Amino acid sequence: MQRAEGCPVTRGSDLPLLLTPEDLATLLRTTKRAVYVAAARAQIPGEVRMGRRLLFRRDEVLVWLGLDEGKNQKRKGKHP
Repeated sequence: MQRAEGCPVTRGSDLPLLLTPEDLATLLRTTKRAVYVAAARAQIPGEVRMGRRLLFRRDEVLVWLGLDEGKNQKRKGKHP
């Protein structure tokens, strides 16, 4: 994965398996509120609820963003 200018992540494997809304907001360079709104609209894949806590599966998010280090060949050109 190439590092975008200002992006805090160098590799997808640097991220935890389950991302918090804060983690995802940092990755997307947006606000935590925007992540919650997008999740409420089912616009972000890999959503996991643990009680009231909202998390996102790292691998599904990276495939969605095309940052999965070559694992997205089968999904190329498809959008959720």
